[in-house]
Amino acid sequence: TQTGATYSVMFDLGAAGTQSCVVSAAGQSSPTLTHSGGQFPQVTYARDRSWPFTATGTTSTVRFDSASGGTSANGPHIDNVRVFRTSWPAAFQVFGAGCAGSVGTPVLDALPGSRPLLGQEFNAELTNLSLSLADAVFLLIGLDRATPPTPLDPIGMPGCNLLLVPIDAAPLLKFNGAARWRATIPNELGLLGATVVVQGFAFDRNPAPNALGATTSNGAELLLGNT
Repeated sequence: TQTGATYSVMFDLGAAGTQSCVVSAAGQSSPTLTHSGGQFPQVTYARDRSWPFTATGTTSTVRFDSASGGTSANGPHIDNVRVFRTSWPAAFQVFGAGCAGSVGTPVLDALPGSRPLLGQEFNAELTNLSLSLADAVFLLIGLDRATPPTPLDPIGMPGCNLLLVPIDAAPLLKFNGAARWRATIPNELGLLGATVVVQGFAFDRNPAPNALGATTSNGAELLLGNT
């Protein structure tokens, strides 16, 4: 678990007669949860009962205790236990380094206040780009970092590295040496906690800093979240 993140414990609560239980984790406890089933020995289940908790450390133990009272061995029946993370802090983290062009080393960073939240628009900016509008700019997009980084010397870019495993490239419009990337992140819970890796790639031919006439920026990792 991750400290501060919220989780949901889901389970099936079975009973012969009326039985109760209390769920606990990370120093927190649920209210008493009760289900009235059939007559003993017939057990029926209330499916997908749930209880949320907030993690206070990197491990969390989920405990079920009978709250039925008495000494009968026929207490609550617990089955099909699952734990799901329901919150994830959105984050943007830069890593690695770019290589210098005619006006400096391109820098990729999020715009102030912008975070990769589900259902919202995320904005980042590439700066220190060639002032020539003829020099195209792209944002390389992938799901994983390149480990180790891939040297671009063989294509005429000595000292430059590819910092990710690209699966797509988005062309960007440039103005006055800067280009912005806008992305609307779908509000899909299946994306919660997903990682997207990006890096700027820009042509720069006035004057060209290398044989290919191109530069790269630092990399950045987007952690998609809802908090």
